[in-house]
This record gives sequence, C-alpha cells and structure tokens, in this order.
Amino acid sequence: MADFELRLDYDHDGRITGSSSEYDARTTAPGAILVGNIDADKRAFPNQATSGPDPKLDYQQNTKSGTDDELLALSVMINNPAAATGRQLGLRIPETLVGRIRVYDDKGNAVPANPGMPYEFPLTLPNAAKLDLQLEYTTLPGSPFGRKSGLGMQYTPGKDQEYLGWALELFSRKGQDASVVHDSGLVTLAPLFFPDNGVTATRIYICDRPHTNAALTDLREALKAIKDVELVTVGKDITEGDTWLQDQFQPGLVVGADGWRHVILHMPRLRSDSDDGLASTNLAGFVTSHFPAHDVCLLNDFWDRKLNIMDVTGTTFNLTIQECVQISVSMAKVFEAIRLMNSISKAVEKGFQLMALDDWWEARAHLDGILADFEDRIRKAPVKASSEWQEVLKIITRDINTRINDIAKNLPNGQETNTVELKSGNKTVIADKDLAMKLYKRLTQMRSSGNYGGNVESSPPTGDAVFGKIVIGNQTINKERDHVDVDLLRFLNNQMQPVIQFDTTWLEVGHIDEILTFVPDLNGPKQRFAALRASSGLAMSILRGAIAQYESGIADLAKAKVPPFPSGVAERLMTEGTAPVTRLMRGKLWSQSLPHPADTKVPDIMTPPRIYQHLARILTGGDPLQPNTFKPPSLHDIHYWPADDVPRAFPADITPYELVWSEQDEFGNSTNDYLESQYLAPLASQVEDQFGGPRVIPMPVVFDRVLDLGFWKGNPWDAATSAFTPDVVNLQALNGHLLIPRPYGPRMIPADVVTVLTGVLKDIPYGQMLQKELSEKMFSKFGLDVPLYWINRQPPITLTTPSGFLLQVFGGIMNAQDLAKFFLDGFPGKSAADVAKKITKDNQRSFAPDGRLREGWQQLFIDEGTVDLFEAYIQLVVNSLGLTVHWVDSWFYHTHLGGIHCGTNVLRVPEKNQIPIWW
Repeated sequence: MADFELRLDYDHDGRITGSSSEYDARTTAPGAILVGNIDADKRAFPNQATSGPDPKLDYQQNTKSGTDDELLALSVMINNPAAATGRQLGLRIPETLVGRIRVYDDKGNAVPANPGMPYEFPLTLPNAAKLDLQLEYTTLPGSPFGRKSGLGMQYTPGKDQEYLGWALELFSRKGQDASVVHDSGLVTLAPLFFPDNGVTATRIYICDRPHTNAALTDLREALKAIKDVELVTVGKDITEGDTWLQDQFQPGLVVGADGWRHVILHMPRLRSDSDDGLASTNLAGFVTSHFPAHDVCLLNDFWDRKLNIMDVTGTTFNLTIQECVQISVSMAKVFEAIRLMNSISKAVEKGFQLMALDDWWEARAHLDGILADFEDRIRKAPVKASSEWQEVLKIITRDINTRINDIAKNLPNGQETNTVELKSGNKTVIADKDLAMKLYKRLTQMRSSGNYGGNVESSPPTGDAVFGKIVIGNQTINKERDHVDVDLLRFLNNQMQPVIQFDTTWLEVGHIDEILTFVPDLNGPKQRFAALRASSGLAMSILRGAIAQYESGIADLAKAKVPPFPSGVAERLMTEGTAPVTRLMRGKLWSQSLPHPADTKVPDIMTPPRIYQHLARILTGGDPLQPNTFKPPSLHDIHYWPADDVPRAFPADITPYELVWSEQDEFGNSTNDYLESQYLAPLASQVEDQFGGPRVIPMPVVFDRVLDLGFWKGNPWDAATSAFTPDVVNLQALNGHLLIPRPYGPRMIPADVVTVLTGVLKDIPYGQMLQKELSEKMFSKFGLDVPLYWINRQPPITLTTPSGFLLQVFGGIMNAQDLAKFFLDGFPGKSAADVAKKITKDNQRSFAPDGRLREGWQQLFIDEGTVDLFEAYIQLVVNSLGLTVHWVDSWFYHTHLGGIHCGTNVLRVPEKNQIPIWW
C-alpha cells in the first residue's frame, strides 16, 4: 500500500466510494470530471425578467458553501503519516491552469498556492487517516479567463488547444530537494455543448417594446399550440431599448458526473439594436443579472478580458473590451464616410471606381482630398437631373462634411511625426502607421458582429460527430485576419463538438443564421434533420415566374399600361389582364436614421436598402444615368431623402417588375443570380458533405443590390449585402413547430400560384416531392388565402429642403384611404374608395370613431382572395418536414438587419437520450 493516495470520483458516479475499481480508474480517461463553478447555487432561477444587481458567481465567493455542487471532492488518504516527516506535502496542477484551478479545504476556505510556484498548493496533514479537500474550476476550457489578448488575428485549429485532461499530482518535497510524486489522478475539464434545434425547448425570451408588439402578439398566438414552452418577456425598463436577444447570449449545456447544467455564453456585444458602438445600455445587464442561478451558469469571460499593447512611446496599455470598442468605433468612422461617398459617387458617375477599404492609414491621411474629389463630382452631376435629386445631393454632402470634421476632432495627429492619437476615456494610445493598422484590424475583429450569438449554431448528431457540430460564419479576410475574434475561435475549438465554418463575410451582419438553419425532418431519407438554406436564385425564379404568368394574361403586351421597368410617369400596379400580381411588402415601412456623429459610437447610418434608394431615384427622375426621364413630378409617393438627424420612414412596397430591375448593379448584372451561384448553391453541397447527407432545401430570400459586382467580387467585405425581403431562414424552431418570418411576398389568385410554383418546382431540389401537395385546396387548408398584415400608423412626413421649399417625403398611413393605396392591386377593377370601405368594414376594431387607424400595431385582414407565392412554397417545405409553421411578423427586426431568430432566444432541456454523456 502506498504511503499516500489521491482519491477522487474517478468512475464519475457522483461520489467518492473508496472502492478499488474507482481508484483503479484514476489513469483511465476521463478520470474525475471537473465542472466550471460559474453558477450561483444559492439563487433560484427566476421565471420572469426583472431588474436588479448582478448575483455573484460561485467562483467569486471567497468562502465556499455546502450548496456549491460544482466543487470536486478529493481525499488524501494518509496510510503512513511517518512518510511525511520533514517533508512538505502538496497538490500540483499544470502551469497552464494557474488561476483557473483553486483548492479549498472541507470547510470551504481557500488553500493558498505557493507564491513562488503558484501551480503548487502546500497541504497541512491532520491527525486523521485522510484529508478532505475540494477542487474548483473558475471557467470553461479555452476561455480567455485570466489571459491577456494580443494583436494576433488568425486562429490555427489545434495550435492553442487546451488539454481537457490533466494529471493532478500529490507530491512531497524536503527543503530544496526535488519533489517526489506519491500519487496522481486524471482530471478532465467538462466542455461546453450547444444543443441543436431538435432538443426540447422549455423557455423562449423576447423583448416587449412598442416596436416588437406585432412579433410578440404573433408569438403569443403560436405558443397556444406549442406545449410546455414558457414565454418570458424582457421589458423596456430592463433592455433600455435593445431587443437583440439571440446576439447577446448563446445558451449551452455542461455535463458533469452529477448531471447537466445550463450555460449562458455571454457574447461580447456592446451594440444596442443596430447601433454600432459603445452603447451605454443594452441587453448585457439583463444577461448578467437574470441568468446566474442554481445550475444556470454564466460565462462572462469575453467581457472581462483585456488587450495588451505597447504604443510607440513605450507605454503599455491593458485595454478593456469597452475601451477597445471605443477606439475601434472612432477609427471606423473613416471608412464609414468613404462608404457613403462610394455609394453616391457610383450613382452620379457610372464609371466611378469604388475605393477599396483596405488601408486605414492612407484613407485617414487623404480624407480631405477624397472629400474634395467627391464634392467636385457632385458639382458636375448632370444638370438635367431632377431638382429633388439635386436637393438630396446637397443634404448628403452636408452630412459627409459633418462626419469628416468629427473624424479630424477625434483622431488628431500625435505630437510625434507620423503618429495618430487613439483615445478611449482618459487613455491615449500614440500609434504610428504599423501599430494603427494592426489596431484597426484587430479591434475591428473584436467588435465584429461575427462574435454574436446569431453566428453560432449547432447541428444535430451526425455519424462523425455524435454530439453534433458547431456551425459558424467565418472566413479569412484579405489573407490576414479572421472574421470572428480569435479568442472566440480558440474557445469554440476547445470544446468537443467539431467547428464547421461557412463564408458569411459577404453579408453585412455576417451571421450564419442569415443563410442556414437546421430543423427536424420527420420524413428525411438519410437524416432526421434537414438544413434550410437561403436561396436568392429560388426567390428570383418565383418573381420571374410571377412576371411571366402576369404577362401571359395580357392580350397585347406591347400595349400594356405598365412597363417592365420603373417609371415615374407610367402606372406601377400590375393589375392589368387576367393574372394580376401584387406588390411585395405592402403597408410596410423602411426606417432611416442618420444621427450626427457622437464620440463613443459610429453614427447609426441606418438607411433604406439600396434597392429602394435606386428605385426612388429612378421614379423621381433623380437618377443621373437616366436624367430628365420625364417633365412632370413623379406620380408615385416614393422618395429618398437623407434624414439629416431626424428619423424618417419610407414605403417598402415594390412590384415584381421594379424589384427584378432594381436589384441589378449599375451594369445590369443580377446581384441575386450571382449570390446564388457564388455562395448559396455551393453551400448546399457543402452542408450535405459535412453533415451526413441531410436534405438541404432552398428558401426564398431576395438580397439587396450591390453597386458594382465586378468590384464586389474581389472585396465582398467592403460592400456587403443583407436580406431585402424578410429572411425566412432566420426562424425559430420549437418542438416540431417553426416560427417563420412572414415574407410579405407577391400575391396572386390561387390558380395562378399553382401555375407559377409548378414551373418553379421543376428546377429545384426535392421539387417533385413538394409538387405532390401543391393545390388550391392546400392553400385553403392552411389559411394561406387569408391575407394578414401588421400595419403601424405613420403620420405624413414633410421636410424643408436646403433650397427652402417644402416637400412631402411620404404621404403616411393614417386611415383606410391611405391603406387603400397600398392594397389596391389586390382588388383589380375596384376603386380606391371601394377598397377603403371594405378594409374598414373587415377591420372595424382597428379604426377609431373618427376613421383614423388606431395607434400601435394593427393586424388587418385584407380580403382579396390571393395567396403569397413565398408563403405557399414555404408551406410545402414545412409540410414535407412533418412540422407546423406559424407566421410571425418580424418587420422591425428585418429593418434592423435581422429576423425572429435574432429577436428571440430559447432555453432547451435535453431528454435523457439527448444528454451529451461525452465520456
């Protein structure tokens, strides 16, 4: 028998039994399992969101309590006390775990480490046969806890792998002699697992704000049909205006010998909604105050890390994440201004060569010259362009001047030659070109939306990954940096689920949940799950099919009233003939915000999509490429005016003709055809290969236009795009039900929908299978012939132009007469007055006695007997999966570059057969 033995729960049955079989397992992986002590065991998990202080996590408690069930018990068996005479007994851990592993006695008091060798813990032997101790782990594998970040921007898988299993040694030493190891045992750190969408959902979170009321109401209605899912709303007093729950945190699980626990991975997101920068308040406070509880862990380490740098003066800085973001947003203003000038210059001058956004130092140094060139280009704009367009150019030029003046103030030259001052609070980093370029790229990476929860998904189990795979959007940018923060990449790659990457750098937000999601597939031939992927090609096929069907119903197409391109003097509505088709997104409004620059954040340049801006310029005669297209004012209430520090709204409705025309770049190339061939169609084969052959089913999404595809092909991250129509892939899966953003697509009579989709289904994967259920009867069965629209009242918008004249930017949505303008194309042959009367009659509760639309979101029934082409296709897909669809209005999230998945978050509880018993 050895003099001393190290006893732990090596057979991971939840206790130390002292059996020989348990002790014999000390060298067999995984040995004893150590779970991060990052919950708050004395606190019950609240079932509602309330404001309050942040609970202390258990590892932050100086003295441990008996309720702390993440501590790993260990016993030192003292078989021969005399063997310790004149020797110091101790425990030894690997040096890489210093600060992350702590030792406590049986009363919860800390056992101090050796100051000179902090990986050793001297022990005092009792007058007893054993010494009871406890081990604590303060984080999760791969976390940045206690480690400083550097300027490295690329992660190499395996290079920084943190060994999960390690030897805990019981040793003794006499004086300065070499130590003697008496016993050792294998300890393994419990990794994090992300559950897939097929794991049972028990709780869904959504923010309760006036903007989200439509989505919340639809969600409440859906939950009536979904069993045992608790709804938790987060009120405005807690969110302080933020609503992006999915991006703020990522739920996961950690499994130890005594069972599983929730883990909330708090993502390093400092935005509030789509505001980019150092938000004074966002959902971060909700995450840290609400979640820590018994068996609900919080990993907040990405907020506590620091970036270690030395500036050109030799001063060392340890910058907090908040300080890093503040410097980053100041630096980002340079390229934000150039992006805006790029966009307008391309509209003014077709042959203009877009400026690449790759050299920050040179861009800042020559910003005044770039501005002068821009102003000269504006002055030379075709004089025949409409007066409205000339006024728009004046406002934009004034705004850009304001922004560049702000840049000069916040990024001054340093006192030393060829340096710049980068300020954050009371800290000023003096950077030369080399350091400034490295900081710009590294801080941009740390601030990237690629580090948010919407960019971390997980697949169900596959043959080569029994616990599923982590799926992220990532790609190397300019061969020098990852889209995702290297610290987060290191963390994800240190878990047991393999990490699979797909390129999302061509997207403005850059999230995997914009283009791919996994859902159960009860009818799958190879897998019990399917992958739904965005398909701009499918969306364009449906639109072109609708146009073809519409044109087939016109006796003499050459004499048609509506041209196949936008026009400010011709009719817009495609109601002529026997196969009319409505506009998309009727009654919905684009948001615009152009606040003046502030010190701590990039102004939230939230403008309508480029498709809308392009369409508005054409319809108002303001497109200098087609100057003076008409003499009279535009017939249509579609304008584009910069907000000039005042929020605006613009009508989102667009005809299929207009959309197919306006999504092309300046040279007539289809943005969406290119995206399908370059990114989205290849994604299907990649998913099939990586995940064992599930069905990969396309979903219709139209993406915003790119100004110049030739330029963009080499620089997709410089001029990224986003979903133009509501992103139906950005859905939420709950126990056999799918919450899908209502697409507000083009509508036709049921018979025409059958004809259009029959043609489309011939050319897509699984189309023949979907075709079997396509019928008018199916539309009626699932209520697709009952058009429902959420409408928010909007007063008319007017402004005074720089030249002093009053202009109505948008006529508003105040009453049934205004609504009739949006829905007239659903009632061919009827007058606007008749349509207004019908809308009022069918929706009496939504109108006040004076005839005005009531305040707030109103759900209107538009009884026009049509079916949404996008909805009909999606319904076929969901039926084939054996699931149930619930349409949710996600328009608010959509205008802020997201969807219902972005605006909600779900806790999932694994069934017994779903618990990842990873050992």
